[in-house]
Amino acid sequence: MKMTKNRIVMAGIGGVAALAVCVMGYLAISALMEKGEIDESLEMSESSYRKLAKAKIAPTAASAAAIASNTTVLAGWYDNVRREVAKGDVPVDRGASEAAFKQKMVDDARRLSKLPGDVVPEGSAGPGTLVKEGFPFGFGRYISGADLPAKETLEALQREWSDVIFLAELLSRCGVGELVKLEVLSAQQAQRPEAVVQQPRPAQRGRKQEVEEKLCDEERYSVEFVARPAALVKTLNELASSKRFACVDGFEFFRQSDMISDALSGSGDKGEKASSSSGGRRRGRRQRAQEEEKSEEEGGESPAAKKSGFVTEPKKEAPFTVRMVIATCDFGTGGEAAAKPDEAPEGEPAKEGDAAKEGEAAKDGNAAKEGDAAKEGDAVKEEVKQ
Repeated sequence: MKMTKNRIVMAGIGGVAALAVCVMGYLAISALMEKGEIDESLEMSESSYRKLAKAKIAPTAASAAAIASNTTVLAGWYDNVRREVAKGDVPVDRGASEAAFKQKMVDDARRLSKLPGDVVPEGSAGPGTLVKEGFPFGFGRYISGADLPAKETLEALQREWSDVIFLAELLSRCGVGELVKLEVLSAQQAQRPEAVVQQPRPAQRGRKQEVEEKLCDEERYSVEFVARPAALVKTLNELASSKRFACVDGFEFFRQSDMISDALSGSGDKGEKASSSSGGRRRGRRQRAQEEEKSEEEGGESPAAKKSGFVTEPKKEAPFTVRMVIATCDFGTGGEAAAKPDEAPEGEPAKEGDAAKEGEAAKDGNAAKEGDAAKEGDAVKEEVKQ
């Protein structure tokens, strides 16, 4: 079939139309894609703007400068606090030998066993001591046994033994009657219950552990002692105000007997036993009534009144049995703070910092004034030109 001129023209027009349709489709798809990208960027910009608008600190130059200044002040405050709490850190002798430190523990244990307290050995008329004879102070295998401390654990053992000495001397100084138990808690025993319950999210777990490891080296001790209320209060106050960073992480106390409850429970039974042994209830009641009448005639106090009222004596009451979990922390900078005795007093650096801040504030104020004056001069020039 031969193509005529009209058919050739129609075919050419159709091809051009198809090509135009393809080009228009490509342009439409490209426009839609670009529109989607623009909408997405606008949405991101809008969300960031909303976040900045809802922020507590407006994103201005003044707020940015205030944040930088506060960061510097916070860093200085953190260093000062860390230096202050680290004053009670335990110095560690890295050159000590195992045998020498074992002998030191034995000598210290003998000295601690003679601290004053209420424990009096049988058949002895001497003053009381804080602990019973042969008290291990949590390290019986080193004090009374033949074991030597391991070289790799010697530094940690020095800190723990120093804490044991600190706690024993503090309890004796506060008037505690008897130290019943003092031992170092292992890693599993020292784990807090809330630390097991509150599991951090995976994204924050590593960061939290890193912060806790860098903050301090913590040791926890289980202490049980017998003390009266005044000595217990004094012990808590001494722990709170001591140079060594120590805190009470667990606390419970109880009293084995009570004068008031014992008197209330035992007064009536004794009267009934006495009346029954004297010849029957009627005879006992008649005798008690005669005694009450006689005492009232003489103006004295009746036996029933004497039984119903009694006076307690704090010194004769049973003491409390107290159980504590005490945590101590070493921040690692105690030796550095102690090695700088010639430093200026703590107030002087603060004064210098305040003077520097005042100088910077004055400079900022002068610069602001100069800028305002320059703006006013430019405005006057423009008005003259006009």
